Amino acid sequence: MDGTWWNGLSGEQQLTAVQAGLSAYDSGFASGLVTGMLHPTMGYRKVFDKYYPDFGKIFGYYQEAINDFYVRHPAASDVGFGLVMGCVADNPVQSCEDVAKTIH
Repeated sequence: MDGTWWNGLSGEQQLTAVQAGLSAYDSGFASGLVTGMLHPTMGYRKVFDKYYPDFGKIFGYYQEAINDFYVRHPAASDVGFGLVMGCVADNPVQSCEDVAKTIH
């Protein structure tokens, strides 16, 4: 799922994709935390607390931000939806500019 996929979606489908992406982030981080708790010496709790992506705005905000990413960085159409979701988080681990620079 990349920019070509995203741009082929209707507005309603994009909102559904955002909702699904947020759910996937929550599930993935929660699963990682549980796994990390089984190995407390590895420090996963600190990583979780520092890097847990916060998505506190309405779905439409993230839809616009993702659209903006792919418009501002047309060469980034092969950048995956998950990476873009991560960079539009309220507290991104990596900026969208940095994500766009990963294009080869």
